[in-house]
Amino acid sequence: MKHTSPTLLVIAALAAAPGMHALSVKDDDLSLGLKLQLQVRAEKGWAQGNDNQAYNVPESAANSESDVMDFYVRRARIGFAGTWKGEYKFAYLMRTDNQDKNNQTSTTGTAGRTPQTHYAFIERIIKQEDLGIEHGVRMGLDYAWFNGASAAFSSSSFLFPTERATAGMVGPRGVGVGYKLSHKKVTWGVDAQNNTGDNQNAAGEGTADQGEGLFIGSRVQVIAFDSDEKGHMKTVESFLGKEGKGVLVSAEYGINDSNNTSATQTVNQTAYGFEILGHMDAITALAEWRQMITRTKNSVIADDTNVGTCYLIQIGYALPMGDQILEPAFRWTKLDADADTGETGNYGTSEYGGSGYSWDLGLNYYIHGHSNKLQLSWQHWRAEDGVMLGNPSEYVAAKADVLRFQWGLSF
Repeated sequence: MKHTSPTLLVIAALAAAPGMHALSVKDDDLSLGLKLQLQVRAEKGWAQGNDNQAYNVPESAANSESDVMDFYVRRARIGFAGTWKGEYKFAYLMRTDNQDKNNQTSTTGTAGRTPQTHYAFIERIIKQEDLGIEHGVRMGLDYAWFNGASAAFSSSSFLFPTERATAGMVGPRGVGVGYKLSHKKVTWGVDAQNNTGDNQNAAGEGTADQGEGLFIGSRVQVIAFDSDEKGHMKTVESFLGKEGKGVLVSAEYGINDSNNTSATQTVNQTAYGFEILGHMDAITALAEWRQMITRTKNSVIADDTNVGTCYLIQIGYALPMGDQILEPAFRWTKLDADADTGETGNYGTSEYGGSGYSWDLGLNYYIHGHSNKLQLSWQHWRAEDGVMLGNPSEYVAAKADVLRFQWGLSF
């Protein structure tokens, strides 16, 4: 058995040192690379709540004026990824996301700057080169290969600084096992993980008086057309004006079962949807539809079933400027969190807004592709419905305009 040489370990340590250009090291058995993702943001909101008073978007606070400007670190992740003997993959990544974002707490983010493990996994790779097929079996903490906005599309490739609204419709990242089969034209995967609310103790075992269930989901991606014989279609939100044409279609179905949210309540969720990603030279376009059914069982109050649906269309047009690229972008989203009622809630804690309609305009400046880019966006959001207030009464609907500037660096 070969052992990694002390020299290799020293070089690996130096790869992460300031001023060094080498970001990966390799010997006969081991390949190891540094991974980094930083997204720093400035944000300003102008909003009105459903009470006709000012609403602070960055802090998710009713009856509160927005600050002059809010600065925070949306993503701060560092770690390593590598392969061993060409047959195993592994990765470990730490994060301190949403640093100094005012609406994040110790339970929903890392505003206190406390590091957390973002993912840690091992994967066995089996190649059938004669058939052009690769099998991967992964185990550990990672995103399930499910929900394109949450996992399949890296946030470093996002067309806008904000994630798509579908990310909140069952996008698990937990400990479990997954299998993926990859071919030039088709990729299929299935995952089983601890469910997204696997956090209850013996005193909180829901309505069925049993332990937590699992998340189980499956996704398939098919490249319906690709003008490049070698293949270039992949899950990115911008192809940066690369010459070529292609269409990638995906579909998925998953269940998040027996999430015991309290001693008297159990939640079961089913999510499914599809995406169509198109590329035609300077244009990258994406259309998405997703639905989530939430069935809540409660031993104290009446059971409830809720159906949420999201429709989304976005498009970017890349304009080369020497070695850099300028890309204007547009996105339209309709998020209906409950099909039975017209929601009147405020913008909320997400970066895409609550149930309602949103229109986004963006301008991206790619200095070194997706690895180093500046993004400017303006978002207009309006609640799905409003309320009658005052005497004489008037119709009032929550609304928000949010300006964001973000600098992203990743490798």
